[in-house]
Amino acid sequence: MRFPAENLTGLTDGALAAFTAARTEALWRHRQLIGLTSGYREPLIQQRMFDEEVRRSGSPAAARMLVLPPAESNHVKGIALDVRPHEGARWLEEHGARYDLYRMYDNEWWHFEYRPDCGGTPPRRRPHPGAGYAWCWPDHVSGGRQDQRLAPKPSTTAHAWV
Repeated sequence: MRFPAENLTGLTDGALAAFTAARTEALWRHRQLIGLTSGYREPLIQQRMFDEEVRRSGSPAAARMLVLPPAESNHVKGIALDVRPHEGARWLEEHGARYDLYRMYDNEWWHFEYRPDCGGTPPRRRPHPGAGYAWCWPDHVSGGRQDQRLAPKPSTTAHAWV
């Protein structure tokens, strides 16, 4: 089941498969709908969103609290998912690790990313999009914590921008 006007085009194969499997479980096992508000974005659209937020907020630094420029956006890479409704996001936050889907920012309850590089362990959540990289903390390293950043796997899709 899908929400009207959803567009799953442009998500990486992994992100699409993970999201489809997660929301299938949410619906059939828990009667919870999860819809996609925004997934993949073209670089020009992401740039427009960033530019609009700079105008609205008054500075690039303030804009980065809500929107990243294309070179840094995981929407442009096809691995970021903005979901709805709030109850669906709560379900995904609780169960999403089984599908390598994680909530990434304190200030965005709706934003999840497909992060198979984290091995089922949630990455450290950041306060907002411009607060730097999310780190993965594998269970097998010193009590579940590791001090080095795990680099994301390079995308093999044609639409990966950076």
